[in-house]
Formats: sequence, structure tokens, C-alpha cells
Amino acid sequence: MKKWLFGLLIICLGVLQLSPIGILNFFNLKPDLLLIACLASVFFFRFKYAFLISIFCGLFKDAFLVYPATLNTISFAAWSYIIFRVAKEISTDNILVKVGLVFLVALLQNIIMAVLSSYYGVISLGIYLRVIIFASIYTAFVSPLIFILSKKILDR
Repeated sequence: MKKWLFGLLIICLGVLQLSPIGILNFFNLKPDLLLIACLASVFFFRFKYAFLISIFCGLFKDAFLVYPATLNTISFAAWSYIIFRVAKEISTDNILVKVGLVFLVALLQNIIMAVLSSYYGVISLGIYLRVIIFASIYTAFVSPLIFILSKKILDR
């Protein structure tokens, strides 16, 4: 039952992130809520289930964006595997460690998207530098709220 509630949370976060309504807009940037949910699943579930959640989050995000198909799906699955391996090596009990990992993953994800977007002609690389830095910071600032909400849902 808890896993279904977490799935419902992912759908709500995806709709909130991908909706044109600017509830979370800050300087015309939105946090990557689906990436945070993907990483939260790595921290709170076994790897097999977290890997499936990351694929679902990537497919959900790919369905509504202009990037080439399965780009987010592959990257979210890769990030979940990398964070799973890193979490085995370091202690992720502290929220600051989790926020730091979210910032690093969001920064690398935004850099990858910037390079690929400029390659595919979606947006120029110079304009995307603001998005790379500030969206990663914004994603990291929002992540503790998602972690706390996820923990409350899973502790029920």
C-alpha cells in the first residue's frame, strides 16, 4: 500500500512540475521534482523497486518534453544506479548528504541536457548556463521537503 502511495506522490509531483501553471516558478525556473522522487526512491526502497521507479519517472518526464525519446529515462535509471552504489559507500542518514547528492545529480543532469539541447538545436548553450546553476540549486533546496513528505508517506 505504501508503494502505491509513493507512486501517487510521483504522479502528483510530475503533474506539478510539468504543468504550465507557474506554482513553483522562481525566476522562471522549476525544480526537477521527478529527479528528486527518483533519488528519494533510492534512499527509501530496495534497488529493484527504486530502479523501476526511476524508469517510470523518466518515462513520465519524457512524455511531455521536447528532448529525444528515452533521454530522461536512461539518465534517471543511470542516476539511480550511481546513487545506489554511492549510498553503499557513504552514510546517507544525514539530510545534508542527501541534499548534496541531489545537487550534484541535478547539476550533472542539467549539464547533460544543456549539451544535448544545444546539439539538437532546442536551445543555445549560452542561455542554458543560468538554468544549469540556478535550477540545480533550486532543486537541492526543494529536495528536503520531498524527502520529508516521502518519509511520512512510507512511515504510515
